[in-house]
Amino acid sequence: MQLDLRLSDLKEIPTSVFRVEGVTSLNLEFNEISEIPDRIFEMQDLEELLLGYNRISEINPLVFQLPKLRKLRLSRNRIEGPMRCVEFGSGPDIELNVSHNQLDGFEGFVGYPRLASMNACYNRLTDLCSGLFAESPRLGVLHLGNNNLSLIPKGIFGAGGLQYLSLPYNSLQAIQSEAAELSNLRVLHAQGNRLRALPGGMDMLEELIVHENCLSQFPDFSAGVRLRYIDLTCNQIECIPDWQQRHATLCWLILTRNRIESLPVSQLQAPRLQYLSLADNPLKQIPSAVELSSLLQFQKDKPRSSKLRIDLQGHCLPEKNDLGAYSPYFDVYV
Repeated sequence: MQLDLRLSDLKEIPTSVFRVEGVTSLNLEFNEISEIPDRIFEMQDLEELLLGYNRISEINPLVFQLPKLRKLRLSRNRIEGPMRCVEFGSGPDIELNVSHNQLDGFEGFVGYPRLASMNACYNRLTDLCSGLFAESPRLGVLHLGNNNLSLIPKGIFGAGGLQYLSLPYNSLQAIQSEAAELSNLRVLHAQGNRLRALPGGMDMLEELIVHENCLSQFPDFSAGVRLRYIDLTCNQIECIPDWQQRHATLCWLILTRNRIESLPVSQLQAPRLQYLSLADNPLKQIPSAVELSSLLQFQKDKPRSSKLRIDLQGHCLPEKNDLGAYSPYFDVYV
């Protein structure tokens, strides 16, 4: 049974709610509730507890003892200070959302065995202790963006089950995670930081968004074979390594506003590459349309599935260059 009490001008959870049997989903968002009473533990069938957009300042630890709980949403409340260690009861995986609060750390927190997804973005986090999620083997999704983090220390992710890691708009200068911790990572978002390098061992990575950082070298993903999307806009990269052309899955490569001086002709042969942006780079050597066509022409054994779009905006091409000419293999934007 689903019980929806959103936008009901509630100052507290009505006692009548606890007498309703068989409630699996309780939605109390957009009210003025300030605390979670102990009687919440009476709702043993509860799988989803939604308390976002209230005035809650502390999480009642009894919530984590609910045996069937799968989702707890406490975003946009008034939870402040450190998030204290609580003990999960046995049960299914839990999705925890404490975003848009005023958390500034974790106290005695070493992860939860049931924790599968955690969103703690838009808080005041400054430090993460080593081993923080070491006891969360099911943790697959972690959002820590828009905090004040300067370092991701070693040992924070434990066994390496993490698949989605979002760290944008902190003050990160380094991600020190060991290879084993990120061995199953599929998505890394770390834009808007101060990173000068990325950790190794992310051989399963499919999506990388690290624009607005301080990278001077293209990250080494020579062992990875799954990369589909790379965005390295607004860094300090000067060249692209040759291993890029071996990535059969790469579709998008965005290198806008870097320090690249020549169009990486060999990399254009990546068979599934659909979009390459080199806008606002100091390009000095640009191949002609004839040269590009010879590289991108359809081969009987390796046909291209679609045109390659090349973004060269911000460049004045020499008159002798004919990149504006029609080609069945690519489009160029200048």
